[in-house]
Amino acid sequence: MKLASKETSLAAGDKAIKDNRRRIRKLQAELGAIAMNNDENDIQLKAERIQDVQALQTDTNALRAERRNIERKVKIKYAGLTTLIAFRRRFSIMA
Repeated sequence: MKLASKETSLAAGDKAIKDNRRRIRKLQAELGAIAMNNDENDIQLKAERIQDVQALQTDTNALRAERRNIERKVKIKYAGLTTLIAFRRRFSIMA
């Protein structure tokens, strides 16, 4: 069951990162639209959007760092088997 939970957490992490990136793009688009208006009253709104983008970027970087620590590949130790095969070939031993 551990493997399933790792896969689930990996998928959940990937989804969270994708969601954050989507939100960042949306906020950046809104920020660009606000900038196009060149209205002096929108300074507060621009500041809020920039803070939101920075917070999401920080969260995304934390999620990426967490995702890097999750093992995705199964390590197979076969050095003993290789050594055994080489030993059998060298000394013509059949099992």
